[in-house]
Amino acid sequence: MMIASPAGLPVLGPVERKVTYRLYPSKTVRDELLRTRWVHCFLWNLALEERRRAWKEEKRRIGFVEQCRWLTELRSRSALLSSINAQFAQVTLKRLDLAFQAFFRRVRQGE
Repeated sequence: MMIASPAGLPVLGPVERKVTYRLYPSKTVRDELLRTRWVHCFLWNLALEERRRAWKEEKRRIGFVEQCRWLTELRSRSALLSSINAQFAQVTLKRLDLAFQAFFRRVRQGE
């Protein structure tokens, strides 16, 4: 079914386009990008270990909001973690939280 505009002309749906940007960073920028990626991997593993420890020792679940509070405290004591953007660090924690949610959803469904 085609929809007509007020002028009587047919209206097409939104056009989806894929745009690819290539990066050609200098060695300095490349090294900084790799360091930032490493810090995010470190944060992911740290947060994962914190969740595992809380469950093993206290049978307590840790969620995204609690880990964001934990991150704020950790950033104040760690030059490494404070070197990355706080919002990007929270995105890393959110992705970990989504991975946990998906895992437990699959467990409940017997997958």
